[in-house]
Amino acid sequence: MMIGLEFEESDEAELRHPARTFTLRLFRLGKERFALFAKDIEEVTHWRRPTPLPAAPEAVLGIVSVQPRMITVLDTSSILGDGAAKDSVEPLCVIVLNGQEQLGLTATAEETSLEITPGQLEAVSQTNAQPLLGYVSHQDEKIQILDPLQLFAAAIRGQERRRRQL
Repeated sequence: MMIGLEFEESDEAELRHPARTFTLRLFRLGKERFALFAKDIEEVTHWRRPTPLPAAPEAVLGIVSVQPRMITVLDTSSILGDGAAKDSVEPLCVIVLNGQEQLGLTATAEETSLEITPGQLEAVSQTNAQPLLGYVSHQDEKIQILDPLQLFAAAIRGQERRRRQL
């Protein structure tokens, strides 16, 4: 079973092929490591303090300009439930994600890229409330793979999103 990856129907046969590989990019936030699929990342840029948004949830740090767009920067430690890291770790970069939501995540370092096969992915339990696609083991460590489609929902959990007025 392929977890959390979306592909065209024409890719269905390729997904079942055990030689198919996917590229993960690994990041660090303090002592915590996490990963995103390379296809979900537009760029990694140096840290700049976001401009706060009024009445934003704790996990929404604010916005930064990454030409030619304004990116909403999310606090990765808050989303992953590690509030202690938020106070003790100063981000050094923003991971700008692909997609229409124009989101960025905090990190202290970009590490390496990792080629994986579908068989290396470990599924997430259905009761897990974090925005995860799954896990991958690397260097005797279980690394969380974040789900970019669930990040904003996790950041505003418990708060209603303001709707655009027509």
